[in-house]
Amino acid sequence: MSRKNKKHVQLGGRTVGISAVLGVCLMCVGMLYLWVNQSCFELGQDIKRLEREQLELNKKIMNEERNWASSKSMPNMERLFAKHAIKMGFPEEKNIIRISRNPPDETYASRLTSKSQ
Repeated sequence: MSRKNKKHVQLGGRTVGISAVLGVCLMCVGMLYLWVNQSCFELGQDIKRLEREQLELNKKIMNEERNWASSKSMPNMERLFAKHAIKMGFPEEKNIIRISRNPPDETYASRLTSKSQ
């Protein structure tokens, strides 16, 4: 009978050890879950803050573009010229250089190859 008692004691010791290891593992998994959850929450808060900042910056950009467009209109430019005593006019036709949007037919490389032949 003493052998039976020893077997039960040894089996009980293993059960307690396995339970302790399993409990520690579950605690580690729980702590890991809490850490990941908190990290995701902080990232979500950062994203919301950055989106608010982006909206504010977009509003500022729109305001500045509107201000620039209104300030570069011809009546405003003439008013600013008069305010600062600047006398400006349009250039003469001979001083205007016209640039075409179509690329030239002959390129520099094709001219070099035709000269060498």
